[in-house]
Amino acid sequence: MHTICNVKRENTGNGGKAADIIIKLLLTVTGSFVAFIIVCLLLFYTQLTPVQDVDTYAGIITEGRSNPHRQIYLSHFPDNIPLLSERTVFFFFPGFLQGSAIYRLRLVLPEDELLALEEELLSRSDVMAISFEDAQSFIGPGFPKFDHKRRLRGGLFQGFETITEDFDSFLVATTPDKIRVDWNHPEIGGFSISKERNEIVFWTEDG
Repeated sequence: MHTICNVKRENTGNGGKAADIIIKLLLTVTGSFVAFIIVCLLLFYTQLTPVQDVDTYAGIITEGRSNPHRQIYLSHFPDNIPLLSERTVFFFFPGFLQGSAIYRLRLVLPEDELLALEEELLSRSDVMAISFEDAQSFIGPGFPKFDHKRRLRGGLFQGFETITEDFDSFLVATTPDKIRVDWNHPEIGGFSISKERNEIVFWTEDG
């Protein structure tokens, strides 16, 4: 009888250990799943949150150019924001799923710097002038898309969504026909210059 009792105690102890192991395993699996969900939510939030901090500009452009497909559409952007620029506005949307990646940089420069930059950009072989109507059609909706105007509280242009007639616009590394064909997944690179405002806007959208 004494031996039987000892056996029963042994079995109960093993059962308790097994239960502890199962509980720990379940807690580990549950914790890992919760951590995975949190990481996914953070990633989702990051991908849907526009970046507007001017200090992040150089790093974001460098990273964008590391993508061989995107590089050509960012080649006209300056490596760094010019020291003498004023009223600088930067907007970057990294894109998510079928949503386009959007890059925008708007700034005011001294007249001589603006003219020198315009001359440098227009000397490129892949630059094409476009009409005001095309400029409105191609880049107007991209300031920016996905109802980000609400988030920006007034829009990138601080009072008007798209460019005005005093801007001359140019495409880089793409053509109007290509944009019209791929309107739902555009690959657009370009810039707009207003000599009246001494402003230049660099824009790219990679759908």
